[in-house]
Amino acid sequence: MKAWLSTFLILATLAGACKKASFESVDGSLNKLATGGGSGDLGNSNPDLIVSVPVAELPFGNKTTKATAKSKDGTIPSVFWTVTADPGQDPGTIDADGTYTSPKTGDPHTVVITATRKDDPSVTSSVPLKIVPVDNGGIGIIVTVPVPQLKVGGNTTTAVATLKDGTKNPPVKWSVMGPTGKEVGSIDPNTGVYTSPITGNDQFAVIITATLVANENIKGSTSLVIVPNDMTKAELIVTVPSPEIKVGENKITAVATLKDGTKNPPVKWIVMGPTGKDPGTIDQNGVYTSPRVGTEKYPVIISATLVSDPSVTGSVPLTIIPEDVVFARCTKANMIFPIVADVFELPANTGTLPSDWPKQKYVTTVCMDQYNVPEREFTAGFPDVPSLFEWFALNTRTTIVAPSDGDYTFRLISDDGSKLFIDNKMIINNDGPHQTVAKEGTVNMKKGDHALTLDYFQGPRYKIALILQWKKPGDAGFEVVPKSAFK
Repeated sequence: MKAWLSTFLILATLAGACKKASFESVDGSLNKLATGGGSGDLGNSNPDLIVSVPVAELPFGNKTTKATAKSKDGTIPSVFWTVTADPGQDPGTIDADGTYTSPKTGDPHTVVITATRKDDPSVTSSVPLKIVPVDNGGIGIIVTVPVPQLKVGGNTTTAVATLKDGTKNPPVKWSVMGPTGKEVGSIDPNTGVYTSPITGNDQFAVIITATLVANENIKGSTSLVIVPNDMTKAELIVTVPSPEIKVGENKITAVATLKDGTKNPPVKWIVMGPTGKDPGTIDQNGVYTSPRVGTEKYPVIISATLVSDPSVTGSVPLTIIPEDVVFARCTKANMIFPIVADVFELPANTGTLPSDWPKQKYVTTVCMDQYNVPEREFTAGFPDVPSLFEWFALNTRTTIVAPSDGDYTFRLISDDGSKLFIDNKMIINNDGPHQTVAKEGTVNMKKGDHALTLDYFQGPRYKIALILQWKKPGDAGFEVVPKSAFK
């Protein structure tokens, strides 16, 4: 018993050190995946019976995950499932097929999921699972407007507030803010109907915010660009290379352009955001730095004021997104999110990637900063299609930069199917419906740019995984292909 307890304490410590289950942490787990093994073992107390769960943490709120048990020879034995926790803590429940359900509420704690062989009850094995507070994505209300921009002239649009449980238009108080000194228009505090300024020759952004009447601490915001009726009259246009940026002190450079085409005239830069939110910082060269940390998604406004004529201003919205967001809103790849992905809806029970990409099944376009999605729950959908979280495919494209000549071995890890192409040649075929599996392929590349296509499909809800690793010439092991390798 003492030996079992020591093993568990070690495993619990290891699990607590990892925010999420990661196939990068133990290279051996990748080798097991490549041969059809489990989905990231977090620890076991009996080498004859291997118990695993696909995540290291699970939120409160009756969330579920599936535990699995297999013998060391790979066979699936019949087992009894139990779950325990420290005295005074709710362990949650687990049913006969290994589906675990977290407690509704409580303090963070670790539970132990145990499998016992039915044919030999002396053979048991366990795995720890941390139960953590619900991650609300940092924003209780999602605010949207039906158009990305609106002309001056008293034009109107209606903002919509949606709670994260899907409830539309709960009782909220609406407000609007914008660059200092600008006529930002008005919004009806009860209905969310926004009216643009009557006149103006500047292009600028405003932030529309909804505050929940029942709890003023719960707010959500979105941005809207106000444009003149005649864009040729706009004195100063401000642009950023990406509409979204992740937290983590990431940097992008804003550009100010006069209507005669002069770029970066002497301007004063400022950044502002919703009340109580960290807007990040911007220096006087227009280099914007995102907040260091954060779990919220919200807009900020980057503004430039012409030094020679402070009445001439321009601004642009930029959305701050959490670090763990997989897909960013975009229309084409950019320096922040260099991977562009067209999203296609698939018929239920699809078994392979499409042989072509039918236009009628196209849904939206998103961007990614790298292929590094360890197995995780996927219920958020896509930026403009939140309801699509199963039976979809991604056709992703980017440029990968080889730092030197030589043989590169790639490892493609996915749940479900995926294929990797370099310079139009298939390097890895990891297609088909399956749990998280790794496959490898080697290609000789010259130093410099190479076209990369990675196709991926997700079958039934709710787990996804997509990781691309490489072993460069001379490297001893694999690493996730870094963001800096794409352009």
